[in-house]
Amino acid sequence: MGKRFIPLDSYVKRWRAEATTAWEVYDRMSNGIAVPGFLLEMDFQFVSNNRDNLERLGVFLEARYAYQTTGVEKHGWRRWCLNGKTGEIPITEDILLHWALDMFDRGFNHDAELQGYGGLCDPKHLRHPELATPDEEMQFTRGMEAYERGNRIGALIAWTHVISINPSNDSAFYSRAIVRADLRNFHGAMQDYDRAIELDPVYWSAWENRACLRDDMGDHAGAITDHTHVIASVRDGSEAQTLAYANRGNAKLRLGDREGACADWNKAKELGAEDVQDRLDKYCVQSNCADG
Repeated sequence: MGKRFIPLDSYVKRWRAEATTAWEVYDRMSNGIAVPGFLLEMDFQFVSNNRDNLERLGVFLEARYAYQTTGVEKHGWRRWCLNGKTGEIPITEDILLHWALDMFDRGFNHDAELQGYGGLCDPKHLRHPELATPDEEMQFTRGMEAYERGNRIGALIAWTHVISINPSNDSAFYSRAIVRADLRNFHGAMQDYDRAIELDPVYWSAWENRACLRDDMGDHAGAITDHTHVIASVRDGSEAQTLAYANRGNAKLRLGDREGACADWNKAKELGAEDVQDRLDKYCVQSNCADG
């Protein structure tokens, strides 16, 4: 296997740079426009030193996102480019940010760089999505279908529409949080999980997902608190409780509490979790060898 066009260890640095670029692009695109959320088709370009990678990326974007691509073309010395166009996207700061992060991530996974994007709009002739209350269920279903197809930004847009129609739809906040976490917008995901739990205090999936997100963000103690709340609140032996024991064990290990982690993993195994066995074998098996 040859050397990658984009080094794997540069992901986080490039992610941050892409987020900054998205905010700058939004400022330019929205200049002089009073109402955000206007519909716009955007042009985009990816570059790589491997034509096959771009070909595969183009097929992926057409199949999952229904974007149009114009094929791969030569782009300077040992460089190739893939040009394409999105469908209509409602342009807000939040949506453009997540669209850019999504495209960056898709490109990175195909060892290609999102080189640029944008679109022309006339502030005097803007169109906005026409949303009505009866569309709430349809939009939510549209989001589910998009996410299952691999179109993360389509899902985020649909669930954002649901929230604009009904700000009390806890499932839309929960679902959008999953997309935001997928795209490493952990603070945005946390806000959505918080709102879902505020709307439905017994939304145990939201509690559990928030706990895992806290763990990923380094708040292991906060994660343990959320996992413990789930364990104490749901039905004994339920799938939710089993998962909470397994995940709480992970958080305890990260805090250095191996004994507590092993106890939780053993409890999860007792309740039927098979995927904890590797962790039990790695961290919890005591040696029977005598010293000497």
